[in-house]
Amino acid sequence: MASVLLLLIIVVAMMCGAYVFFKKEITSPTFICTAMYALSLFLMLLYSEEWEVNLSLKTYSIIIVALVFLWLGEYIAMRAASAFGGKRLLSVFVDEDKNSQETLGIQLSEISIAICFIFVALTAILYLRDVQNIVANSEYAQSEYGQEYTFLRQFSWAQILEGAEVSYLVQQMFTLSGVIAFVLSYVVIYNMVYRPHRRKRHPFAYLTIIVYVGTSFLTSGRALMLNFFIYCIFVWLILLAKKKNWTFNNNIKLLIRAALIIVIAILLFYLAGVLTGKTSSYANFMDNFANYFSSSIYGLNEYLNNPSEFMPDTDFFGIHTLSGLYTLLRTLGFPIPDSIVALEYIECGDYLTNIYTPLRRYFQDFGWIGLCLIMFLIGYFYKRLVRKNKSKNSCGLDVIFAAYFMFPLVYIAIEERVFMDVIMMRSIYQIIYIIFVYQWLVNRKFYTKRIQLRYA
Repeated sequence: MASVLLLLIIVVAMMCGAYVFFKKEITSPTFICTAMYALSLFLMLLYSEEWEVNLSLKTYSIIIVALVFLWLGEYIAMRAASAFGGKRLLSVFVDEDKNSQETLGIQLSEISIAICFIFVALTAILYLRDVQNIVANSEYAQSEYGQEYTFLRQFSWAQILEGAEVSYLVQQMFTLSGVIAFVLSYVVIYNMVYRPHRRKRHPFAYLTIIVYVGTSFLTSGRALMLNFFIYCIFVWLILLAKKKNWTFNNNIKLLIRAALIIVIAILLFYLAGVLTGKTSSYANFMDNFANYFSSSIYGLNEYLNNPSEFMPDTDFFGIHTLSGLYTLLRTLGFPIPDSIVALEYIECGDYLTNIYTPLRRYFQDFGWIGLCLIMFLIGYFYKRLVRKNKSKNSCGLDVIFAAYFMFPLVYIAIEERVFMDVIMMRSIYQIIYIIFVYQWLVNRKFYTKRIQLRYA
């Protein structure tokens, strides 16, 4: 317990230091990441005796050094922006009437919203149909063992054991449905933050978002649902910051409201676990919560203490970290060996865990230098991504993209998400979908002809 408490105190001190150093900016990458490590260590502290945790000096060193280099990357990004006035970027999204939006709110066409709702509802129906067909034809689901689980859990096992998948068309429709929900959420939150006069309410926009969240349960995973709530929180925080000219006051009030949203997300997370059978092995909610959000540091410590007992190193460069990139290259015909993305399970108290924070992957693949470089680059580029919204010329797409890709920071104490979920082919067509849906719904055009150079 003492070793966990000491590291928790150090990380909380770093979090408070980042909060002050970056001028109370709660969208600061360093503040977010240190806060997530502080939360994870706090939960571990509650279970330290049950898990028999004794953190090693190497675990201390890796976590502290990683957060220091993250801090350094953010600081360099901030200094570079101040010194050079921002990087000149090419933009094609320059036709928004911001004065009208702030006065009247973002007005959406009722026909457009109706089309969005019909499309998202149709996607939900088709996704459910495919899931039911997979379950009905699955040998696992037909077994006596499979009947003990909900059909979503049976679908999950059919995916794992038999390679069953929802059709490609329905997967693409679901991705597009998600983009529609993200853009509509931005519009709803924008109108709530700016509280414009004579704003029109769009009940079908809310209903469309709810249908998407419900459909996300059918994927048998819970990350998509969590990512959506993370996105909503950051859209809200960035829009508030823009409205107040990036002066952060009354942060306690903001953090309390954000915490309420997080509580709702966690409850839905647990509900999704119930529907998919993923919580059936846990004695109670807190065990499930702690295992998911805190066992990663325990796993990292176990790996660092006995690396020879875990998945061995490989001569192939970055195979544990760059799995998303290598999957794309294999698809294109490059001779890259297959790799197992999921890491091995180990015992953590009465349960199992196979998460080790991103730091294990970085350290195992690239050593100390690679770990420090990656954390530095994460701090640098995420600072630039958020800081882009400080420009007076920034548009709604800038807010959406910043919030859309913030989820890896929230998972920073759990698992790797930058290389596995962001730097991959899927992100490219998601960006394209977002651009076209935003232009169609908000600007009421599919593209903007005029191009200009502006500062971020």
